[in-house]
Amino acid sequence: REMAVATLSSVLAVTTPPRLVVGLNKYSHDAAATVLDANSGRIRYSAARERLTRKKHDGGGCGALVAAGVASAGATLLDVAAVVANNHHAPIAPLERRLAAWAESSNAGDEMISRLDAANLLPEVPRRIEMSHHLAHAAAASATAPFDSGLVVVMDGMGERRSDLVGRAAGAAPLDRVDYSAAEWPEYVSDALLPGYDTCVQAGATTSDAARESESAYLFETVVARGGRRHRVL
Repeated sequence: REMAVATLSSVLAVTTPPRLVVGLNKYSHDAAATVLDANSGRIRYSAARERLTRKKHDGGGCGALVAAGVASAGATLLDVAAVVANNHHAPIAPLERRLAAWAESSNAGDEMISRLDAANLLPEVPRRIEMSHHLAHAAAASATAPFDSGLVVVMDGMGERRSDLVGRAAGAAPLDRVDYSAAEWPEYVSDALLPGYDTCVQAGATTSDAARESESAYLFETVVARGGRRHRVL
């Protein structure tokens, strides 16, 4: 039951000189990127796409953000050891598989074409992880919180479907998403992997597999590892 914690911890437990972990919110509103030092967990860069485009809540690809973040850390894309991404609309891997075909269409705009950039796709990164939407919110809030422990409440009606939280974590194909292959994105971290998920209280829960998260509460605490202080979601 501590698989989620172990997975997140091992992402940061990367040795060798300055290697980076990139966190992404891709292809939906408020696209954003964060670049972490893989050894210490220290944030080296964090920005929303709107800061570059000057368009409020701008969404889409993250290539320009990743390029800026990696450069600000004095590194290159080859120094990225892992990428942890989130998109609450659909799994990212099958979406990105279609990008080349979409970009070749006669009405493809510059934004669609820009998504093929290596800084957006990060094809050479050795470890690729997708995180469920509400857990991504909780991880972002706890990682920047000034407290050693606390409670994060996520109130967002567009969370993950129950079938995806449980099924994808177990390696199953998402509900009604036959184009998804587990081999394309082998690691998926969701609430279902946290200790106690099977006994947590689901207020107003329905029996539908298509039911989405709306509000979620998470406990977190600080751990000290590999020369840095980090928060882990419990």
